[in-house]
Amino acid sequence: MWRWLLPALHTLGIRRHHAKLTHAFNARVPWAITSFAAVYGLSASLASNAGSSRAASFAQLPRTSSAPSSVRTAARSPSFITIREREGRPEQTETAAWTSQLSTDSKALDALQTFLSPDNLTTSNPRKHTANTLKSLYISVKAREQLQRLGADSLSQLICAFGILSARSDKTPPFSTPHISNLIGHVAPAGYSNFVYHLAQDKKHQGMPISESDRYWVMRTKVSSLEAALKCNACSIKLQGGRWHPRYCHHIAHRHDIHDEITRVICNYLQNARPPRSLVPVLQCIASRLISVGAGSQCLCIINAILRCDTTLLDHAFITHCLRQFLRSRQFRAAAKLLDAVCSAFPQHQRKWKLYITMGAYRRGASRVARSTFRRAEITHGFERSAAKVAHSVDFRSPAIPVLTLKLSGLAKQEGNSLSSRELHTTLHFLLSAGRSSAAKSLVLRHAPKLDQHTKASLCNSYLSWTLARGRPRNSRLMRKVLRLLDVFVQRCGFAPDRVTVNLLLKAMIQWRGLLDAHKLRALFDHMVRSGYPSGRDDGIPPFGTPAAGGQFGFNMPRLPKGISFAKHVRPMYKQFVKAFYLRGDVDAAKTVVGILKVEEQVSEVERMRRTKARRAGQAAKEAKV
Repeated sequence: MWRWLLPALHTLGIRRHHAKLTHAFNARVPWAITSFAAVYGLSASLASNAGSSRAASFAQLPRTSSAPSSVRTAARSPSFITIREREGRPEQTETAAWTSQLSTDSKALDALQTFLSPDNLTTSNPRKHTANTLKSLYISVKAREQLQRLGADSLSQLICAFGILSARSDKTPPFSTPHISNLIGHVAPAGYSNFVYHLAQDKKHQGMPISESDRYWVMRTKVSSLEAALKCNACSIKLQGGRWHPRYCHHIAHRHDIHDEITRVICNYLQNARPPRSLVPVLQCIASRLISVGAGSQCLCIINAILRCDTTLLDHAFITHCLRQFLRSRQFRAAAKLLDAVCSAFPQHQRKWKLYITMGAYRRGASRVARSTFRRAEITHGFERSAAKVAHSVDFRSPAIPVLTLKLSGLAKQEGNSLSSRELHTTLHFLLSAGRSSAAKSLVLRHAPKLDQHTKASLCNSYLSWTLARGRPRNSRLMRKVLRLLDVFVQRCGFAPDRVTVNLLLKAMIQWRGLLDAHKLRALFDHMVRSGYPSGRDDGIPPFGTPAAGGQFGFNMPRLPKGISFAKHVRPMYKQFVKAFYLRGDVDAAKTVVGILKVEEQVSEVERMRRTKARRAGQAAKEAKV
């Protein structure tokens, strides 16, 4: 008898409420017809007739508990609890009377606006609504395309209301509308996380700005959905079904006000259960994202909870990644604490990690952490002749004290094959930072001829870069000094200049303002484009259109390798030109080079993604063969 209502729902385009109506009738709640009819604009008399006829048909049925348990549970679900603080549920007569009045006197939009108005929110006896009624009213407003008339503030209040219903916390939420909070009171949380997300999506699609409060409640409800999934042991189903996806980890980690909440949820779960393998990548992703936003202590809590639960859930690759993230974000003490926590679980990797933390902390200026980590490291064969041992000889000081570098002078007299390339780089760095340029030059001249071409070029370019960074001498004298050093390295060490050397020579020329004015600097840039550097165009035409006159600078390009790296070669050179153009007052030329940089950066990113995709495909094919 009640199936006459389905064509009306189909006409309104609200087909997904068919199941809700079926559950309501099976649970013997005849006033639900009146409520839904009022929401979707049906007449009150038709709804009341349907309700009475359905009640009469129910009276003829036997009083047996034939309804399934899921239906009976749905009838008692907490989603029908009133939003405002009150005892018990609204009487069916009051709800039927109010919905009848709503169907005749106002529409769903007017009902929502009346409920969210300041007069109703601040009154001592506000209008009685249930959570499902508000949700149905909103769905009706959306079906009639009236969200613009509802307004951004009203949508934010709805997001806040359903967010508070979904989130459970002992603390007062930072983004909570006072009036909505007064109406909620002690209400058991219901499953409205997806509805909150759809509210925010609808607000975004309508062109309304998404406020910080909206972002907070969307992420907070995602945390609550994760907590519910953990409690019901349905993590794998929820994860694979899209209810919780690792992409949420990035957004959650950037919400600083819910870091403690997500840490509490995960740690409480790990204390009582062992997570399935499908959940481990999500936990690792959350921990990694927390490091990147500076929440190292929360990440340590999660990792310690995982280690207490089961050490096999973590692998050395994830620990290495976390240590690298800690060093990049300059959270050195957190890196040392993580190292202490995982050394017992991974004894075969502790030496490598201690060496990595020692040198990583030292290179970033954390000498105290480097010292303490080095003291706890086990000095075994192979570790004594490492870069960390060289740094320990100067007490991990940067810049090094000249007196302490006297210990390193003996390294310049040793044979070249007795020192690794990393030890040579570290020793050269300490000697140059202490101002001992003669000892550093002797080190390069003695060891570079016996090294491979890549290490040889790296050592010589490091010495040339330090010479330019000193700032003295200047102009012509600096240029002559750099050229003399380059000639010595080529003749005595067999050094072959590369594109990094070209950037260093260009830096010396550009710093000499008397040599290059704005017009000559444009001609020099066009000369570099003709030599093979990108111009931001497919045809490779120089952007400034100056005639080819590279010989007038006394700078002819040597024979160089064909490969040009955007990160190592193009970007450093073009940034030098941008700065030089600005210093000479040529703003148009500087903006032109900046535009070329942006184009080439996009091309480089596309190429990097293509290589990454090809590499992953190759790895997958290799694993498939195995």
